[in-house]
Parts: sequence; C-alpha cells; structure tokens
Amino acid sequence: VSIISGGVVGLFLLIGRRTIVWSLAAALACIVLTARRNLDYRTETTIWRDTVAKRPGNDRAHYNLGWSMPNHDPAALTALKTALRLRSNYLEAHFNLANRLLHLARPAEALFHFDESLRLKPGRPDIVHNRAQALAALGRIEEAIEQFELVFRLSPTEALGHVSLANILAAQKRVPEALEHYATALRLEPEGLEANFNLGTVLLHQGRPADALPHFETAVRVDPKNTSALLNLGVA
Repeated sequence: VSIISGGVVGLFLLIGRRTIVWSLAAALACIVLTARRNLDYRTETTIWRDTVAKRPGNDRAHYNLGWSMPNHDPAALTALKTALRLRSNYLEAHFNLANRLLHLARPAEALFHFDESLRLKPGRPDIVHNRAQALAALGRIEEAIEQFELVFRLSPTEALGHVSLANILAAQKRVPEALEHYATALRLEPEGLEANFNLGTVLLHQGRPADALPHFETAVRVDPKNTSALLNLGVA
C-alpha cells in the first residue's frame, strides 16, 4: 500500500522544408536526402538535435532539446544548462531544469533554479508549489508549509497544492493535518485521482477501511486500469 504523487511546459517550433528538382539526377538525390531527413525527423528530440547542431548559439533550440528528452536523461540537463549559459534569465529553462533536478532527487540544486525562476516571475503559483516540494525534500518542512500557504492564496480554487501538502504531512506522520488538506482538495476537485487514492491509503493505514472504501471506488472509477487503486479497493 503506497501513496502516489504526480508532478513542464515547452515550446514547439515548426521547421519548414522544401525540395526543388532540377533534373532526374537531382530528383534521385532528393529522394535519398528526403529519406534521410524523414529518419531525422521521427522524433522531437532528433528535430532539436539537428537544430542545435546547425544553430549552436540558439538558446531556444537547446531548451527545446532538453524539454523533449526524458526526465532521467543526463543530456537533458546539459541542454538546459547550455540554454541558460546562452541566456541567463531564461525563465522556463530555469523552471524546467529545477523540475528535472527535483525529479532526480537533487533538491538542493533544484532549489537554486526555483529561486531564479521566482526572481524572474515572482508569485507564479506552479513555481512556488514546486519550490515547496524541494524544501520538503530537504527536510525544511515548516518552510515548505509556508510556501504551500502562499500557493493557496495565489490559487485558492486549485486542489493540487492541498494534495501535495497532505502527502508531505502524511509522510511526517502528521495525519490529522494531512486529512484536513485531503478533504479540502476533494471539496475543490471531488473526482481527483491522487487525493482520493492517497486519502484512502492513509485511512486504510489508520484502520478505517470503511471510510477508505469510497475513495478507492472513486479512484477506480476515474482510472479503471490503476492497479494500485484496484489492489487497495480489494484490501478495503
């Protein structure tokens, strides 16, 4: 029985192509080149690798290359850092890099880039939220709670911050406080998968299977293929 938690925005650019055929030989050459180019353009990552190779000084191309890569790929960090070397005040590069570092369990490094993001865009709720997650990962729980309180003021109708804080409080064995925030999240978003599943899990750990049951039922209704929800529903 476990608690689940969720966690970037990127910019897509279009690259145009045109082939002019001057002769039969040129046409045959173009067929070969087009076939090679089609292979290059099979994925977003290869698009941006090609763009970066041709325009190494383009900060946006480096950013989009990093954005297109999986969270665990070290090359993504390199691409985002290169974008920041080329443009130090690149907000989304700081934010994306911070999110990836946090995903890789490197919260101290992530915190620096969250701070830079907030310097460039003070009060942006998603940045404040993720900065709070980094603080919590560093064990700075009370500071994290302060940041979540700011999120609640900035986005009073959003459930995510309450779910995230509830998860952190539950992990700290501060169950009554966690239950309050799960309840608030469900008032704001009654069908929320994460809030229902995690609240059900906490209640199950508290020896309250009857109270947990409707939350697992909601989780399974929202995501019928969620094996964890199905397992916990069976336990409840």
